[in-house]
Order: sequence, then structure tokens, then C-alpha cells
Amino acid sequence: PQPEAEPPAEPELEPQPAEPPQEIPQAPVPQEPEFAEPSEGGASGQLGFVYRSADEIQEGADFKVYLLVFDNMNLRPAKGVRARIELNVLGKTSTYEYKFQATNSYGWAAVVVPPLPDAADSNVVNYKICVEAPAGGTICKEDSFLVWNPR
Repeated sequence: PQPEAEPPAEPELEPQPAEPPQEIPQAPVPQEPEFAEPSEGGASGQLGFVYRSADEIQEGADFKVYLLVFDNMNLRPAKGVRARIELNVLGKTSTYEYKFQATNSYGWAAVVVPPLPDAADSNVVNYKICVEAPAGGTICKEDSFLVWNPR
């Protein structure tokens, strides 16, 4: 029998300076929902979260808007709250107003806005949603969407 070979000696490693950590690309973080701030009208304890069907809609399409209203003191849904939406096509003088149904027991309400007669391809439509706070006052949020016809 042959004698067992000794394993090779491990090379001695010299201490190396630590390399700075490399940046790992991060996935984009979704934006936090935007909440309306109380107006100076004295609204208290109510915040509304607005969800719309799309950032852009095709000419002649309905625009769907959903609203969640809750009491920011205890985060419970606010039932029976009324709201309205006002829309205006940028550069036009007409304003359109639609009312939401009162919020349900979960604090949700929705409205379907029919196609606006003066909204054409490439127009920006500004809108403002106002919630009538039960304690008095109004809470509003403004935003916009684009009318776009992909070709």
C-alpha cells in the first residue's frame, strides 16, 4: 500500500481591503396613494382616496372614478358621505358636474362619467372631486387624465 498523500497546504490569504458594496438595482416603488387634505372649510376627520379607471381614455369612452372615504381618527369607513366630481377640458370653458351616490357601509362610492362632448383626442381633462364632510366643510382632490386614441 502507498502512503496517503498529504493534502496541499492552504495558501495563506493576505487581508484585502473591503470593497465598497455594489448598488443593487431596486424595483420601482409604487407611489403611495394620494390623500386629499382638509380644506379650510373646517372638515374634520375625513380623508378620501380616489381611484380612477385609467390615466388615459379613448375618445368617446366612459371615465370611471371610485372613491373611498374613511374617518382618519379611527380608520373606519364613512357611510353615507356625498361627493361630486367637476370636469373641464383644458382650454375649454364648459364645466361638467356629476354626483356620486352616497358611500356604502364600506365607505366606497363610484361614478361613471359619460364621454364629454368637447373632449377630443390629445385633450387633457382636469377634474376635481369634493367630499362633503359630515362635520361640515369640504375636502377636494384635483387631478387630470388624457384623452388618447392609439393608432
